[in-house]
Amino acid sequence: AALYPLTLSTKAPVPAAAQPAAPFGGFAALTAQMAQLYPAAHETYIPLPKSGVVAAYSIAADAPHGSARSYAWLEGATSRVLRAQPFAEAPRGFRLYYGMMALHMGSLGGWPWQLILLFAMLAVPLLAWTGLASYWKRRSARSARLSAATGSAT
Repeated sequence: AALYPLTLSTKAPVPAAAQPAAPFGGFAALTAQMAQLYPAAHETYIPLPKSGVVAAYSIAADAPHGSARSYAWLEGATSRVLRAQPFAEAPRGFRLYYGMMALHMGSLGGWPWQLILLFAMLAVPLLAWTGLASYWKRRSARSARLSAATGSAT
């Protein structure tokens, strides 16, 4: 939510279904509608409806990265398109968020970025080990000083 004001863009409200209590029409009609909206999609995700609205997305085969989601809000009962938002026409905040997600997941930047992420991931256990080793070294040095001080006092 913070990215929209930072990019001077606004998030569009989710459209409401005409009949939120109507029975679900099934995935076959929704799949056909998504294929018509976004043909030749590399990936399509269609969840169950919430309040009669299905917020589905597709990722085009020629998408700039693996998180470039083109959304469609469909009526769950009739598969009628309430709103469609291709990734290229999405607000800047939306595109920035999913671009950062693609960087985080390693699907943007190619193998050099994936190699950087690998080394960053391997650095976490190394940092934990060096921190623990430093703690144990200080603790053993302190106990050695204490035992030397009590041994010389007797």
